[in-house]
Amino acid sequence: MSRWHSCNILHLAPDAKRLWQFDAKGGGFVLGREQRVPHAEPLPGKLVAKSWSSLWQPKLNVAWLPTESVFLRVVELPAANADETFSMVELQLEKLSPIPVTQIVWTMHLFGTHQSAAKADGTVESLQTVIVVVAARAVVEEFLGRLERDGFLSDRLEVPMLDQLEAVAPNEDGVWLFPLTLAGQNAALVAWWIGGAWRNLSFVTLPPAGDRAGELKNQLGLLAMAGEVEGWQAIFLIGGIPCIVIGV
Repeated sequence: MSRWHSCNILHLAPDAKRLWQFDAKGGGFVLGREQRVPHAEPLPGKLVAKSWSSLWQPKLNVAWLPTESVFLRVVELPAANADETFSMVELQLEKLSPIPVTQIVWTMHLFGTHQSAAKADGTVESLQTVIVVVAARAVVEEFLGRLERDGFLSDRLEVPMLDQLEAVAPNEDGVWLFPLTLAGQNAALVAWWIGGAWRNLSFVTLPPAGDRAGELKNQLGLLAMAGEVEGWQAIFLIGGIPCIVIGV
């Protein structure tokens, strides 16, 4: 495949269409320009349209799926190559997906390996953390159609929060909060780092007024109790786990 000449990233934010263009330089990508386009106006065709020049100057168009359209699941599996990991995740889709598997599209992201707790005989197992992204097929097809009507032929669909998650490097157990807007509401992606690995990803929404701090604490408490049931939160420490907020 030819080397990418440029990359466009499109985010359909609530207030406008946000477009970033990156140019390939020095073995990486450098931000060339950023534009905010009103929803009522078309995207700049010169930047996003595919033309004959794309044959020798390949252009990668990446669109961010709306956060409210995806489901995130964290899976712990034995360390294996990509093909074996794909097969293991596929076997668990019935359990992981909140939607019938015949009606979804999905992908996976590998988030490193770690050692299991020692067994009774003292042996440990090499495990890997896999984050599975699930979306309804009809929603994705409708989203792609909307992009095409705007002249944006997407090569890839991504979930933006995972890039932020991959950028952090926790050194102790805690809860990481990534603020975002979810269907027009103030919300956050809640990521639990327990025992040297990500254990759970959930979305919480906050009321527009009232005791928002108290509501957040209550929701985190419910998630922690669910973690006890599922086994990834062995000790319930309401108010005792460090809470780190990213992106405020």
